[in-house]
Amino acid sequence: MIQRLFVVFSAVAVMLCSSSVAWAAPIPITNPSFESPVVGTDGNFGGVPTGWAAGPGTQRVYDFFAADFSSGVFGNQVLALGNTPNPSSILSQNTSVTVAPGIGYQMTVYVGRIAGQAPYVGGQLDLEILGGSATMGTAQTVTHTFLNSLTPGQLVPITFTRGFLPTTDPLIGTSVGIRFTSTLVQSVTTDPFSIQYGIVYLDNVALDTILPEPGTWALMAVASVFGTGYLVKRRRRSLAA
Repeated sequence: MIQRLFVVFSAVAVMLCSSSVAWAAPIPITNPSFESPVVGTDGNFGGVPTGWAAGPGTQRVYDFFAADFSSGVFGNQVLALGNTPNPSSILSQNTSVTVAPGIGYQMTVYVGRIAGQAPYVGGQLDLEILGGSATMGTAQTVTHTFLNSLTPGQLVPITFTRGFLPTTDPLIGTSVGIRFTSTLVQSVTTDPFSIQYGIVYLDNVALDTILPEPGTWALMAVASVFGTGYLVKRRRRSLAA
């Protein structure tokens, strides 16, 4: 009997480890591709994206030219985060979902710079998953070096996960949220008042709740089988004695 259980649970473990089934559920985000407010004219900037809260700095929707981007854009507008002379530009949004224990939260957002844009010479883009107004874990840092390595005009997805918090964590029960902070510097002169803080472009934000990875469940299943087998074996030995 134990051998049969071992075979069954091992098969389940293998299937879980190799499974491509998505263990995620989307969290609704307001205006995730920054299509509102509508600018309506190619090459123009609009106001703060609808549904998002603006912190310090500059946060605007941008109705891009076709020549600005070759890939990675969704819809007709993107977020333009940062601009001269703001040293830090922040945009955030809290969702209707609350932080739960043992659950992970995964964010994906497309980032890059437009074709013809000058390289960055410093600073970074910080992406955060929030519990209320606090960062869940640590920020996901996108360095200016990484952004400069991308093909201009190409937005690429950045994906990361935070969460799996214990029931005692103070963030449990707070609102799951998103925050973007840019301190990217585009050019520096000998005059500190002439530092230019460059724009980074973002689009197509997605946020999901995720369960522990299938591989984790598989290891738990295998451990359970071995543990059960060991206990049964010990029980038989004690009865035989």
